Amino acid sequence: TAETPQSVQVIDRTEIEQQLKFNSNAAAALGKLVPGYSMSTQTVSSASENYRGRDLPVMIDGVPMNTPLRDVSRILSLIDLNTVERIEVVAGASSLYGAGATGGTVNFITRTAAEGRPRVTVNTAIRSFTRNIGRSLAPEASVTVSGKVPAGVDYLFSGQIRGAGRTYDGAGRELPSDGLLGQGGGDRYKAGNLLAKLGYDFAGCKRIELNASWI
Repeated sequence: TAETPQSVQVIDRTEIEQQLKFNSNAAAALGKLVPGYSMSTQTVSSASENYRGRDLPVMIDGVPMNTPLRDVSRILSLIDLNTVERIEVVAGASSLYGAGATGGTVNFITRTAAEGRPRVTVNTAIRSFTRNIGRSLAPEASVTVSGKVPAGVDYLFSGQIRGAGRTYDGAGRELPSDGLLGQGGGDRYKAGNLLAKLGYDFAGCKRIELNASWI
């Protein structure tokens, strides 16, 4: 970052875990932790969200997930924060990763396996609205398995599934199912994703890594 003529904000794992206690939506985390990022729409679409009034390309481990020609506005809502080690936000326009980064760039760095025995992490949560607890239940579960063998090979496998029932406003009125540009509201949906990472360290400081995801 010393060679980057732009400001860079890094959200570490501790801050991410604090956000997971309230909401697993990546857009909601950015809205609370990154100055200049608009408030989350609290839906499955981030179509009207922006960073400093402009577009914000999303990357996972340095790989762009959206472009001006393929502006997938559900990328943020489908990222599993349980698999993210840190979030790097670069403010200001840049053409480093192609066109479209008029406001800045956000890069989600996924977790890597630590030395020692295999680790299994399970995160579960269930949320609801007090107006109608039974119909607004929103359960979620995430399981991560990671490890590193002495030969230098490390692995990480993670899976998440979550869903939501009906949603209500502060006055207890039920919100519409598709309240934002026809892209999907924040209720009555099911989502899931899988992440697999295999890495191999060799020759001291060289590394080969294979990363695959399914959403």
